Amino acid sequence: MKTFKKVVATALIASMALSATGCGALKFKATDAKTFKKALEKANDGMSEAMDDFDDEWGYGFSDDYTCYYVEVDDADEIEDYYDAEGAEKFYMAMTQEDEDDEEGVIYYFIEFEDEESARDYFNEEYYEDFVEAKDDKDIEGDFKSNLGKTSGYIIIDAESSSKDIGKGQVTGGIYLADNTVVVVLAFDASKSAKKEITAFLEAIEYPFL
Repeated sequence: MKTFKKVVATALIASMALSATGCGALKFKATDAKTFKKALEKANDGMSEAMDDFDDEWGYGFSDDYTCYYVEVDDADEIEDYYDAEGAEKFYMAMTQEDEDDEEGVIYYFIEFEDEESARDYFNEEYYEDFVEAKDDKDIEGDFKSNLGKTSGYIIIDAESSSKDIGKGQVTGGIYLADNTVVVVLAFDASKSAKKEITAFLEAIEYPFL
């Protein structure tokens, strides 16, 4: 099972070669790939360059200053092999950094699965189980909201983590399940500009945030 921070670290490597659990479920609709990409462009000016640089053969693109990275995969076997997302049919990933030498950045995922069950399994096994365990062990201090239903779920967080599964440090962003899609936007020890970027992205797709 991947940890929160391992997911972010995987993307970084690739680019180089609430107070308490919420009682009621927040309402939001499944987004789509087109909306996801438009939101990326609104969140960071350099993302348009990375998308324009996208090459079908290589499957990725960079901004002119190499601070934005964009990946698009629509081969189910490749998604499962490289990103541990069984049953996924579309996988879009983006990463932004303040400069190309940064070790930290904001990571974004859009994953569309063949059915709602596959999406829920991925959300639960990759994120929700680790989050609940860390919360129960009091390894998270700060603001967070979480919920998991049959076809929707979320973890919205801006908190300090001491969990080896989630990752140690300040975790900011959200992980969202809606029908057969999972959307992730996460940063560790995010700067003010990174937090502003996360907020702009979530506002653009009309998803809740702290």
